[in-house]
Amino acid sequence: ATIELDFANNCVFENCTIRHTGGSGIWMRQNCLGCEITKSQIYDISGNGVNIGDGRDRLVNGEPWWQAAPELVSKNNKISYCLIEDCGTQFYGAVGIWGAGTGAGGAGFSALGAGLASFAAAASTTASACAMTSSSICADSATIGPISSTG
Repeated sequence: ATIELDFANNCVFENCTIRHTGGSGIWMRQNCLGCEITKSQIYDISGNGVNIGDGRDRLVNGEPWWQAAPELVSKNNKISYCLIEDCGTQFYGAVGIWGAGTGAGGAGFSALGAGLASFAAAASTTASACAMTSSSICADSATIGPISSTG
């Protein structure tokens, strides 16, 4: 993914544009809690626009990861008022938002007011208080910024 988060708490991506990437846009992978993507545009993405969680095929000590290491499940993340479109331009099975929950707890996020081309939730699913606002990431020009961290 263009942006990957692990062990992130209360990170916000606001008024951002992610476009023309060769993989996924944003991946909130392991133990991301209370993160939000809001008022942003994610488009022309080769893979998924946003990934939250990890796939069911990952094992920890021979067991499904969410059973062997439940502390790694991402929870309470939010995607709101975003335009997410033209995903899967190269990887045709990709979707706008892909989320993995634990089966019992559902997907570790909510999507509100998002303009979605597609959505999928699998049956299985250290930064703190960071923010990325009014930024643009474009693979064509390799520009990014500004990024600020508070806390």
